[in-house]
Amino acid sequence: RDVNSALNILALGHERLAGGIPVL
Repeated sequence: RDVNSALNILALGHERLAGGIPVL
C-alpha cells in the first residue's frame, strides 16, 4: 500500500491543474 506515492502523484497533478485553471 503505497499511499504516500499515490498522494504525491495526486498532489503533482492537482498542482499542474491549479497552475492553469484554479480549482477548489
